[in-house]
Amino acid sequence: MQHKLIYILLTLASVITYGQVNLSLDADKSEYGSKDIVNLTIILELNGSDLEQQSRFQLPDLSKFNIIGSGSVTNTVIDPATNTLITQKISRIALEPKKKGKIKIGSVLVTVNNKIYKTEPFDVNIRDIVDKR
Repeated sequence: MQHKLIYILLTLASVITYGQVNLSLDADKSEYGSKDIVNLTIILELNGSDLEQQSRFQLPDLSKFNIIGSGSVTNTVIDPATNTLITQKISRIALEPKKKGKIKIGSVLVTVNNKIYKTEPFDVNIRDIVDKR
């Protein structure tokens, strides 16, 4: 009886984790110099054919930076072993800091199947900004 209960719970757990959404926001390093460019990478990975992205990436407040450029790419693959559709969206943003010190970069939000996913905020440290004339 106990083995059947464990089997049922493991089966339910595998069904619940079948469709997965992974969202991450990373900087290429945590400390930057005066002429360094802050590169942010946003990765959204959807594992399952029933998952649909319903909103664009909602970026955090980037008013303490000058946005130099951005780009994105989308990759879609069907895993032949599990017959699962995997969609990966990668966006990069190049930023130039306006002031020195510790700057908090907030969360990125995205809506997938009527559920909002967000990243964790983090800090970057900027040393000695050279004023442009």
